[in-house]
Amino acid sequence: MKHVVTGIGEDGTSFLESVTVHDGPIVESGSVGVYEHSSAPDLTRPASGIPLDFAPEPGTVTWRLIEFWPGRDIPFHHTDSVDITVVVDGTVDFAVDSETIGLDVGDVVVVNGAGHSWNTEIGCRLLVGMVGGNRPSAE
Repeated sequence: MKHVVTGIGEDGTSFLESVTVHDGPIVESGSVGVYEHSSAPDLTRPASGIPLDFAPEPGTVTWRLIEFWPGRDIPFHHTDSVDITVVVDGTVDFAVDSETIGLDVGDVVVVNGAGHSWNTEIGCRLLVGMVGGNRPSAE
């Protein structure tokens, strides 16, 4: 399983902050921490990509099952949320400003309000938990 976490640079560009590969059994209490936060996340920087009005209200959590048909290319965008995505079927390429990583069933991505895009050749299903965040308004 890959566990990918995004970041946002001082200039607003997105990057892969960490990529961890968990091979073999999980030994610590049978679980691996993916994301934890005790309040509405502060998304401290404006992000690259077009804004999508898709995020829940700050502090609100939603779960979505999203299906992308074969050949689907979701353009570069961001939401005012922290998104925890698990690939449940198929494969998908996940991209930030300067990097792309291929994801398979069981892989997890935590998107901290950063700009990103999705592309799948064969189709995929994603289970997406979204935590609405607070982003400073553009001045």
